[in-house]
Amino acid sequence: MNIAILTSTYPRFPADGTGSFVGSLAEALTALGHSTHVLAPYDPAVQSTTTAVNLRRFRYILPDSLSIVGHARSLEADTRLKGLAFLLIPLWSLVAAAHLAHTILRHKIDVLYAQWVLPSGFVSAVVARFFGKPLVIHLHGSDVFVSESNPVFGHIARWSFKQASAVIACSDDLLSRSIDIGLSPDKSLVIPYGVETRRYRPGNEDKELRARLGVPDRAPLILAMGRLVYKKGFEFLLRSAPIILTAFPETRFVIAGEGSISQELVALTAELGIGSRVIFPGHIPWHESHRYYQMADVLVVPSVVDEHGNVDGLPNVLLEGMSTGLAIVASRVAGIPAVVRNKENGLLVPEKDPDALAEGIRHLLQSPELRRAYGRAARRDAVAELDWSQIASRVATVLEGVVRD
Repeated sequence: MNIAILTSTYPRFPADGTGSFVGSLAEALTALGHSTHVLAPYDPAVQSTTTAVNLRRFRYILPDSLSIVGHARSLEADTRLKGLAFLLIPLWSLVAAAHLAHTILRHKIDVLYAQWVLPSGFVSAVVARFFGKPLVIHLHGSDVFVSESNPVFGHIARWSFKQASAVIACSDDLLSRSIDIGLSPDKSLVIPYGVETRRYRPGNEDKELRARLGVPDRAPLILAMGRLVYKKGFEFLLRSAPIILTAFPETRFVIAGEGSISQELVALTAELGIGSRVIFPGHIPWHESHRYYQMADVLVVPSVVDEHGNVDGLPNVLLEGMSTGLAIVASRVAGIPAVVRNKENGLLVPEKDPDALAEGIRHLLQSPELRRAYGRAARRDAVAELDWSQIASRVATVLEGVVRD
Protein backbone atom coordinates (compact mmCIF):
# COMPACT_ATOMS: atom_id res chain seq x y z
CA MET A 1 0.00 0.00 0.00
CA ASN A 2 1.32 3.45 -0.95
CA ILE A 3 0.40 5.96 1.76
CA ALA A 4 0.73 9.75 1.58
CA ILE A 5 0.82 11.39 5.02
CA LEU A 6 0.32 15.15 5.20
CA THR A 7 1.21 16.61 8.58
CA SER A 8 1.89 20.06 10.01
CA THR A 9 4.26 18.63 12.64
CA TYR A 10 7.01 16.03 12.32
CA PRO A 11 10.27 15.50 14.25
CA ARG A 12 12.80 18.03 12.97
CA PHE A 13 15.96 16.42 14.33
CA PRO A 14 16.85 13.12 16.06
CA ALA A 15 16.33 14.46 19.60
CA ASP A 16 13.07 16.29 18.78
CA GLY A 17 10.05 15.19 20.80
CA THR A 18 7.66 17.48 18.91
CA GLY A 19 5.48 15.32 16.70
CA SER A 20 7.40 12.22 17.72
CA PHE A 21 4.17 10.20 17.75
CA VAL A 22 3.60 10.99 14.07
CA GLY A 23 7.18 9.99 13.28
CA SER A 24 6.88 6.75 15.25
CA LEU A 25 3.61 5.88 13.53
CA ALA A 26 5.02 6.56 10.06
CA GLU A 27 8.08 4.42 10.81
CA ALA A 28 5.91 1.62 12.19
CA LEU A 29 3.73 1.65 9.06
CA THR A 30 6.89 1.46 6.97
CA ALA A 31 8.15 -1.47 9.07
CA LEU A 32 4.92 -3.30 8.23
CA GLY A 33 5.93 -3.18 4.57
CA HIS A 34 3.97 -0.16 3.37
CA SER A 35 5.49 2.61 1.25
CA THR A 36 5.03 5.71 3.40
CA HIS A 37 5.47 9.20 1.95
CA VAL A 38 5.42 11.99 4.53
CA LEU A 39 4.95 15.64 3.58
CA ALA A 40 5.77 18.10 6.36
CA PRO A 41 6.51 21.83 6.44
CA TYR A 42 9.99 23.22 6.73
CA ASP A 43 11.03 24.67 10.08
CA PRO A 44 14.22 26.57 10.99
CA ALA A 45 15.11 23.81 13.47
CA VAL A 46 15.13 21.06 10.81
CA GLN A 47 18.30 18.97 10.59
CA SER A 48 19.17 16.33 8.03
CA THR A 49 18.22 12.86 9.29
CA THR A 50 18.21 9.33 7.90
CA THR A 51 14.94 7.43 8.08
CA ALA A 52 13.16 4.58 6.32
CA VAL A 53 10.23 6.91 5.72
CA ASN A 54 10.12 8.88 2.46
CA LEU A 55 10.13 12.37 3.99
CA ARG A 56 9.80 15.62 2.06
CA ARG A 57 9.91 19.06 3.67
CA PHE A 58 8.26 21.94 1.83
CA ARG A 59 8.95 25.64 2.25
CA TYR A 60 5.92 27.92 2.15
CA ILE A 61 7.31 31.30 3.26
CA LEU A 62 10.54 33.30 3.25
CA PRO A 63 12.43 34.13 5.33
CA ASP A 64 12.49 30.77 7.12
CA SER A 65 12.06 32.49 10.49
CA LEU A 66 8.40 33.09 9.59
CA SER A 67 7.71 29.34 9.28
CA ILE A 68 5.47 28.97 12.34
CA VAL A 69 2.65 26.74 11.05
CA GLY A 70 3.00 23.47 12.97
CA HIS A 71 5.66 22.12 15.32
CA ALA A 72 3.75 23.54 18.33
CA ARG A 73 4.48 27.07 17.10
CA SER A 74 1.06 28.14 15.76
CA LEU A 75 -0.73 28.47 19.11
CA GLU A 76 0.09 30.93 21.88
CA ALA A 77 0.34 28.86 25.11
CA ASP A 78 -1.97 26.39 23.37
CA THR A 79 -4.91 28.72 23.94
CA ARG A 80 -5.25 30.80 20.76
CA LEU A 81 -3.94 30.89 17.21
CA LYS A 82 -1.22 33.47 16.65
CA GLY A 83 -2.11 36.34 14.34
CA LEU A 84 0.67 35.52 11.89
CA ALA A 85 -0.55 31.93 11.66
CA PHE A 86 -3.93 33.18 10.38
CA LEU A 87 -2.09 34.86 7.50
CA LEU A 88 0.22 31.94 6.76
CA ILE A 89 -2.25 29.05 6.79
CA PRO A 90 -3.74 29.84 3.32
CA LEU A 91 -0.25 29.96 1.81
CA TRP A 92 0.76 26.80 3.67
CA SER A 93 -2.34 25.07 2.34
CA LEU A 94 -1.69 26.00 -1.29
CA VAL A 95 1.93 24.83 -1.20
CA ALA A 96 1.01 21.64 0.68
CA ALA A 97 -1.73 20.84 -1.85
CA ALA A 98 0.70 21.20 -4.73
CA HIS A 99 3.22 18.88 -3.11
CA LEU A 100 0.53 16.37 -2.21
CA ALA A 101 -0.76 16.32 -5.78
CA HIS A 102 2.79 15.77 -7.06
CA THR A 103 3.28 12.90 -4.61
CA ILE A 104 0.04 11.20 -5.75
CA LEU A 105 1.05 11.37 -9.40
CA ARG A 106 4.66 10.33 -8.90
CA HIS A 107 4.20 7.49 -6.40
CA LYS A 108 0.78 6.08 -7.35
CA ILE A 109 -0.63 6.76 -3.90
CA ASP A 110 -3.46 4.48 -2.74
CA VAL A 111 -4.69 6.48 0.27
CA LEU A 112 -4.21 9.91 1.86
CA TYR A 113 -3.67 9.95 5.61
CA ALA A 114 -3.94 13.42 7.19
CA GLN A 115 -2.63 14.26 10.65
CA TRP A 116 -4.90 16.83 12.35
CA VAL A 117 -8.09 17.91 10.62
CA LEU A 118 -6.75 21.48 10.38
CA PRO A 119 -5.00 22.35 8.21
CA SER A 120 -3.80 18.97 6.87
CA GLY A 121 -7.22 17.32 6.84
CA PHE A 122 -8.79 20.12 4.83
CA VAL A 123 -5.94 20.24 2.29
CA SER A 124 -5.98 16.45 1.95
CA ALA A 125 -9.77 16.46 1.54
CA VAL A 126 -9.57 18.92 -1.37
CA VAL A 127 -6.81 16.93 -3.09
CA ALA A 128 -8.45 13.57 -2.37
CA ARG A 129 -11.69 14.75 -3.92
CA PHE A 130 -9.91 16.03 -7.04
CA PHE A 131 -8.00 12.77 -7.59
CA GLY A 132 -10.73 10.42 -6.37
CA LYS A 133 -8.55 8.98 -3.59
CA PRO A 134 -9.76 7.71 -0.20
CA LEU A 135 -8.91 9.83 2.82
CA VAL A 136 -8.37 9.02 6.49
CA ILE A 137 -8.03 11.86 9.02
CA HIS A 138 -6.31 11.36 12.38
CA LEU A 139 -7.35 13.76 15.17
CA HIS A 140 -4.90 14.74 17.90
CA GLY A 141 -6.50 17.43 20.06
CA SER A 142 -5.47 20.98 19.21
CA ASP A 143 -7.21 20.70 15.83
CA VAL A 144 -10.52 19.86 17.49
CA PHE A 145 -10.04 22.65 20.03
CA VAL A 146 -9.51 25.22 17.26
CA SER A 147 -12.55 23.85 15.40
CA GLU A 148 -14.67 24.25 18.53
CA SER A 149 -13.40 27.76 19.20
CA ASN A 150 -13.82 29.34 15.76
CA PRO A 151 -17.02 29.04 13.65
CA VAL A 152 -15.12 29.32 10.36
CA PHE A 153 -12.68 26.58 11.30
CA GLY A 154 -15.58 24.51 12.61
CA HIS A 155 -17.26 24.73 9.21
CA ILE A 156 -14.02 23.73 7.46
CA ALA A 157 -13.60 20.78 9.82
CA ARG A 158 -17.18 19.57 9.17
CA TRP A 159 -16.64 19.73 5.42
CA SER A 160 -13.37 17.83 5.76
CA PHE A 161 -15.03 15.15 7.89
CA LYS A 162 -17.63 14.61 5.18
CA GLN A 163 -14.95 14.00 2.54
CA ALA A 164 -13.11 11.44 4.69
CA SER A 165 -13.73 7.72 4.43
CA ALA A 166 -12.71 7.27 8.08
CA VAL A 167 -11.64 9.44 11.00
CA ILE A 168 -9.43 8.22 13.85
CA ALA A 169 -9.31 9.89 17.28
CA CYS A 170 -6.77 9.17 19.99
CA SER A 171 -9.40 9.12 22.76
CA ASP A 172 -13.14 8.73 23.34
CA ASP A 173 -13.29 12.28 24.67
CA LEU A 174 -11.79 13.67 21.46
CA LEU A 175 -14.13 11.56 19.36
CA SER A 176 -17.18 12.76 21.28
CA ARG A 177 -16.17 16.39 20.86
CA SER A 178 -15.62 15.84 17.13
CA ILE A 179 -19.07 14.29 16.78
CA ASP A 180 -20.47 17.43 18.41
CA ILE A 181 -18.75 19.46 15.69
CA GLY A 182 -20.32 17.35 12.94
CA LEU A 183 -18.33 14.13 12.51
CA SER A 184 -20.47 11.12 11.63
CA PRO A 185 -20.16 8.35 14.26
CA ASP A 186 -20.48 5.77 11.46
CA LYS A 187 -17.09 6.61 9.98
CA SER A 188 -15.15 7.24 13.18
CA LEU A 189 -13.20 5.13 15.67
CA VAL A 190 -10.72 5.42 18.53
CA ILE A 191 -7.14 4.17 18.29
CA PRO A 192 -4.82 5.34 21.09
CA TYR A 193 -1.25 6.43 20.56
CA GLY A 194 1.52 3.90 20.88
CA VAL A 195 4.87 3.79 22.61
CA GLU A 196 8.26 2.30 21.80
CA THR A 197 8.26 -0.34 24.52
CA ARG A 198 11.79 -1.50 23.72
CA ARG A 199 13.12 2.00 24.26
CA TYR A 200 10.97 2.94 27.25
CA ARG A 201 11.57 0.07 29.62
CA PRO A 202 12.36 -0.35 33.31
CA GLY A 203 15.99 0.28 34.18
CA ASN A 204 18.33 1.02 37.03
CA GLU A 205 18.18 4.39 38.76
CA ASP A 206 20.32 6.91 36.88
CA LYS A 207 22.61 8.29 39.59
CA GLU A 208 24.64 10.35 37.11
CA LEU A 209 21.52 12.19 35.96
CA ARG A 210 20.39 12.74 39.56
CA ALA A 211 23.79 14.22 40.37
CA ARG A 212 23.68 16.47 37.31
CA LEU A 213 20.28 17.81 38.42
CA GLY A 214 21.41 18.21 42.02
CA VAL A 215 19.02 15.59 43.43
CA PRO A 216 20.32 13.78 46.55
CA ASP A 217 20.63 10.00 46.18
CA ARG A 218 17.84 9.07 48.57
CA ALA A 219 15.48 11.98 47.94
CA PRO A 220 12.07 10.97 46.54
CA LEU A 221 11.79 12.30 42.98
CA ILE A 222 8.50 13.35 41.41
CA LEU A 223 8.63 13.78 37.63
CA ALA A 224 6.37 15.71 35.29
CA MET A 225 7.22 16.27 31.66
CA GLY A 226 5.74 18.11 28.69
CA ARG A 227 5.36 21.49 27.06
CA LEU A 228 4.98 24.27 29.61
CA VAL A 229 1.44 25.34 28.65
CA TYR A 230 -1.72 25.69 30.72
CA LYS A 231 -3.44 22.46 29.69
CA LYS A 232 -0.60 20.38 31.15
CA GLY A 233 -1.69 21.46 34.65
CA PHE A 234 1.79 21.89 36.10
CA GLU A 235 0.53 24.78 38.24
CA PHE A 236 -1.55 22.33 40.27
CA LEU A 237 1.38 19.98 40.80
CA LEU A 238 3.37 22.92 42.18
CA ARG A 239 0.48 23.86 44.47
CA SER A 240 0.43 20.30 45.78
CA ALA A 241 4.16 20.36 46.56
CA PRO A 242 4.00 22.13 49.96
CA ILE A 243 1.58 19.46 51.20
CA ILE A 244 3.88 16.66 50.02
CA LEU A 245 6.95 18.33 51.51
CA THR A 246 5.29 18.37 54.91
CA ALA A 247 5.43 14.56 54.97
CA PHE A 248 8.51 14.06 52.76
CA PRO A 249 10.68 17.17 53.16
CA GLU A 250 13.54 15.88 50.98
CA THR A 251 11.32 15.37 47.92
CA ARG A 252 12.45 16.94 44.64
CA PHE A 253 10.09 17.86 41.80
CA VAL A 254 11.44 17.80 38.24
CA ILE A 255 9.26 19.54 35.64
CA ALA A 256 10.95 18.91 32.32
CA GLY A 257 10.14 20.79 29.13
CA GLU A 258 9.92 24.27 27.70
CA GLY A 259 7.06 26.55 26.76
CA SER A 260 5.43 29.94 26.98
CA ILE A 261 4.47 29.83 30.68
CA SER A 262 7.87 28.78 32.00
CA GLN A 263 8.44 32.09 33.79
CA GLU A 264 4.99 31.92 35.39
CA LEU A 265 5.79 28.51 36.82
CA VAL A 266 9.18 29.63 38.14
CA ALA A 267 7.52 32.64 39.76
CA LEU A 268 4.93 30.36 41.36
CA THR A 269 7.65 28.27 43.02
CA ALA A 270 9.01 31.43 44.61
CA GLU A 271 5.54 32.49 45.74
CA LEU A 272 4.98 29.07 47.34
CA GLY A 273 8.44 29.01 48.92
CA ILE A 274 9.45 25.76 47.20
CA GLY A 275 12.09 27.04 44.79
CA SER A 276 14.84 24.90 46.33
CA ARG A 277 12.82 21.74 45.78
CA VAL A 278 11.72 22.26 42.16
CA ILE A 279 13.98 21.74 39.15
CA PHE A 280 13.22 23.00 35.64
CA PRO A 281 15.81 21.34 33.36
CA GLY A 282 14.25 22.82 30.21
CA HIS A 283 14.04 20.95 26.92
CA ILE A 284 14.87 17.26 27.20
CA PRO A 285 16.40 15.69 24.08
CA TRP A 286 14.18 12.83 22.98
CA HIS A 287 17.05 10.33 23.16
CA GLU A 288 17.53 11.20 26.85
CA SER A 289 13.89 11.17 27.96
CA HIS A 290 13.91 7.51 29.03
CA ARG A 291 16.63 8.30 31.57
CA TYR A 292 14.33 10.75 33.35
CA TYR A 293 11.59 8.14 33.67
CA GLN A 294 14.03 5.54 35.00
CA MET A 295 15.29 8.06 37.57
CA ALA A 296 11.86 8.96 38.99
CA ASP A 297 9.84 7.44 41.80
CA VAL A 298 6.46 8.75 40.64
CA LEU A 299 5.29 10.25 37.34
CA VAL A 300 2.57 12.89 37.61
CA VAL A 301 0.39 13.80 34.61
CA PRO A 302 -1.79 16.64 36.00
CA SER A 303 -3.59 17.51 32.73
CA VAL A 304 -6.53 19.92 32.87
CA VAL A 305 -9.17 21.44 30.67
CA ASP A 306 -7.80 24.99 30.53
CA GLU A 307 -9.94 28.10 30.78
CA HIS A 308 -10.30 28.21 27.00
CA GLY A 309 -11.51 24.59 26.80
CA ASN A 310 -8.29 23.05 25.46
CA VAL A 311 -7.14 19.69 26.82
CA ASP A 312 -4.68 16.96 25.90
CA GLY A 313 -5.98 14.14 23.74
CA LEU A 314 -3.74 11.43 25.19
CA PRO A 315 -0.38 12.59 26.60
CA ASN A 316 2.58 10.70 25.14
CA VAL A 317 4.41 11.22 28.43
CA LEU A 318 1.79 9.05 30.10
CA LEU A 319 2.38 6.13 27.72
CA GLU A 320 6.15 6.44 27.99
CA GLY A 321 5.95 6.40 31.78
CA MET A 322 3.69 3.35 31.72
CA SER A 323 6.09 1.53 29.42
CA THR A 324 8.99 2.39 31.73
CA GLY A 325 7.12 0.80 34.63
CA LEU A 326 6.56 3.97 36.64
CA ALA A 327 3.89 4.46 39.27
CA ILE A 328 1.59 7.19 37.91
CA VAL A 329 -0.77 9.78 39.35
CA ALA A 330 -2.85 11.41 36.62
CA SER A 331 -5.92 13.58 36.16
CA ARG A 332 -9.21 11.97 35.27
CA VAL A 333 -9.65 13.93 32.01
CA ALA A 334 -9.70 13.34 28.23
CA GLY A 335 -8.07 10.07 27.10
CA ILE A 336 -6.17 9.37 30.33
CA PRO A 337 -8.81 7.08 31.95
CA ALA A 338 -8.74 4.90 28.83
CA VAL A 339 -5.24 3.67 29.69
CA VAL A 340 -4.88 4.35 33.44
CA ARG A 341 -7.15 2.07 35.47
CA ASN A 342 -7.54 3.59 38.92
CA LYS A 343 -5.86 1.53 41.67
CA GLU A 344 -4.80 -1.12 39.15
CA ASN A 345 -1.98 0.39 37.10
CA GLY A 346 -1.97 3.90 38.57
CA LEU A 347 -4.03 6.47 40.42
CA LEU A 348 -6.60 8.86 38.93
CA VAL A 349 -7.51 12.10 40.67
CA PRO A 350 -9.81 15.02 39.84
CA GLU A 351 -8.30 17.75 37.70
CA LYS A 352 -7.21 21.08 39.20
CA ASP A 353 -7.20 19.61 42.71
CA PRO A 354 -3.82 20.06 44.48
CA ASP A 355 -5.06 18.30 47.61
CA ALA A 356 -6.07 15.18 45.66
CA LEU A 357 -2.78 15.23 43.75
CA ALA A 358 -0.84 15.51 46.98
CA GLU A 359 -2.78 12.67 48.58
CA GLY A 360 -2.15 10.37 45.60
CA ILE A 361 1.56 11.16 45.50
CA ARG A 362 1.98 10.79 49.28
CA HIS A 363 0.14 7.45 49.17
CA LEU A 364 2.62 6.11 46.61
CA LEU A 365 5.67 7.53 48.37
CA GLN A 366 4.56 5.80 51.58
CA SER A 367 4.27 2.40 49.87
CA PRO A 368 7.22 1.31 47.70
CA GLU A 369 5.58 -2.08 47.10
CA LEU A 370 2.42 -0.43 45.77
CA ARG A 371 4.55 1.73 43.47
CA ARG A 372 6.24 -1.38 42.10
CA ALA A 373 2.91 -3.20 41.67
CA TYR A 374 1.35 -0.31 39.72
CA GLY A 375 4.51 0.02 37.65
CA ARG A 376 4.54 -3.67 36.74
CA ALA A 377 0.86 -3.53 35.73
CA ALA A 378 1.43 -0.40 33.63
CA ARG A 379 4.39 -2.01 31.86
CA ARG A 380 2.34 -5.14 31.09
CA ASP A 381 -0.47 -3.04 29.61
CA ALA A 382 1.93 -1.03 27.47
CA VAL A 383 3.62 -4.13 26.05
CA ALA A 384 0.35 -6.02 25.53
CA GLU A 385 -1.70 -3.23 23.95
CA LEU A 386 0.24 -0.05 23.19
CA ASP A 387 3.44 -0.91 21.34
CA TRP A 388 3.68 1.10 18.13
CA SER A 389 3.77 -2.08 16.03
CA GLN A 390 0.32 -3.00 17.35
CA ILE A 391 -1.09 0.50 16.95
CA ALA A 392 0.29 0.77 13.40
CA SER A 393 -1.33 -2.56 12.52
CA ARG A 394 -4.71 -1.20 13.65
CA VAL A 395 -4.19 1.98 11.62
CA ALA A 396 -3.09 -0.04 8.58
CA THR A 397 -6.30 -2.10 8.82
CA VAL A 398 -8.31 1.13 8.60
CA LEU A 399 -6.28 2.39 5.64
CA GLU A 400 -6.57 -0.94 3.81
CA GLY A 401 -10.29 -1.00 4.45
CA VAL A 402 -10.95 2.38 2.82
CA VAL A 403 -8.75 1.42 -0.15
CA ARG A 404 -10.79 -1.76 -0.71
CA ASP A 405 -14.05 0.17 -0.46
